[in-house]
Parts: sequence; structure tokens; C-alpha cells
Amino acid sequence: RAETVDYYYRAGGPTYGWDKTVLGGIEVVPVPGDHASIMLGANAARIARRLGQAIEEVTTRAIRTGVDR
Repeated sequence: RAETVDYYYRAGGPTYGWDKTVLGGIEVVPVPGDHASIMLGANAARIARRLGQAIEEVTTRAIRTGVDR
């Protein structure tokens, strides 16, 4: 989530309302910048790194519990 949030996104809270839709919870990872800059340079690298970690965590958990989906 961009640390700088445009006023029209603030009503959804830190998860923009996704916490009401996604099963299993949401992890909010603050990223410097705003909506237009979070996928540029170091910000994009930070997001990619955290997504890679999350995928590894879920894959490891699935293998350990025998879940293949």
C-alpha cells in the first residue's frame, strides 16, 4: 500500500475494503510513495521482494499441509 494515499481511497481503510472479500486475511505492506510511484525503482523492488516472500511462505505451508491448491 502506498504510504501517501489519495483522499478517495481513504474510506476503504488500510486494505481498501479487500479484508471483507479475501479469505485468510490481508497483510498490508507500506511502500513509500503514492499510487503513481509505488511500482517504480526501489519501491517496485520492495514490492517484488515481499511478494516473493509471500509466495514462498504459502508454497511451503501448502507442501507441509498437503494442500495443492
